[in-house]
Formats: sequence, structure tokens, C-alpha cells
Amino acid sequence: MASDTPRQPLDYHDPDWLALRERVLERDGHKCRNCLSSDLLNIHHWRPVATEAVGVTNWGYNETGNPLLVPESALVTLCRLCHSVLEDSRRRLVKIREGVAEPETGPPLTEIVGWRNIFQLWEFKGRTVPFNAIKESWLQSPTHFMRVERVVIKKWPYGFAWGCYVRDGVAGELQQINGAGTYTWRLVEG
Repeated sequence: MASDTPRQPLDYHDPDWLALRERVLERDGHKCRNCLSSDLLNIHHWRPVATEAVGVTNWGYNETGNPLLVPESALVTLCRLCHSVLEDSRRRLVKIREGVAEPETGPPLTEIVGWRNIFQLWEFKGRTVPFNAIKESWLQSPTHFMRVERVVIKKWPYGFAWGCYVRDGVAGELQQINGAGTYTWRLVEG
């Protein structure tokens, strides 16, 4: 079985890595594959398709040479926030496997009203729509919010959501919500 961690240092200045990184960014349309953000993009390593997995660790790194150089199927574009959340989950899974941590059943519903993703807020609201949410980076005003109208779960707690941006009581057009999978949303009354 392949080791989980790279054996050699990661060389982010390697011209072959820079070219591979650019190909993956172009393939993914220079957007996070989770939330569709185009800000602060990272390339995440994961397991490639089975036919390309020889010589690649369980974490998606090359076992020999520069660990970053792997088949494109082992790479995905994520924004910094989605990448961080995924890496935190990955580290927690390793601790669980090593017996250092217990699996989580999830936070109590009373604690989920803070900054979460749209899908967690939807769950908190009893899987009913519409509900109002505001993004951490927006003007913190009760008159500016996203009214979430539709949620489709792809793989818990991610998927697609649609809603209308409401500003001063006027709702915009129904649109897919960018960043719905990021953990930067909270419920607002309204």
C-alpha cells in the first residue's frame, strides 16, 4: 500500500508543476469545483482514477520525484476556503483512523446558526425553503441577504442552491448561488 505523505519536499517552483497546475486551472475554468469561486485558487491532490493510481499515494502525491507531479485526474481546483475545509476534514479522518479522535455526530442544531454553508443552514431549517442567509463578506445589514429558494444535495454537505439576492426589500432574479458550499453563511431573520 502506498504511503499517505510525500517522501520528498514539495517543489512548488518546479516548471513541470507550474505547467501541470495551469492545465488543471484551465480544465476547471479557473473556478473552485466546489463553490465556483474564482478567488484565491489552490490545486488539491487526491486519488486519481484507478487506471492512473500506480505510484500515487493515498493522499494523491507522487511516490518518487517531485510529489506534486501526478496525473491530472489526481488534481482538482479549489478556492482557499474550500481547500482548507477539505484538508481539516482529511486530518480529522486520519486522527480517527489512528484512534486519536472520535468520530463526530455533528454539532448540536442550536450551534449551527453561526457561519456555516447553505446546505447546513437548510438542514437546520428542517430542509424547508425559502430561508434567508447572509455571507460573511457582505454588508452586514438585515436589508441585504440571499433568499434561498431551492437546494439540491450532491454529496452531504455540498450541492447546488438557487436563490434571489434581496436588497432593501427588492428581490433580484433567481440565480445559482455562488459559494453555497463555503462555510461563510449564517441565517438571518426576514
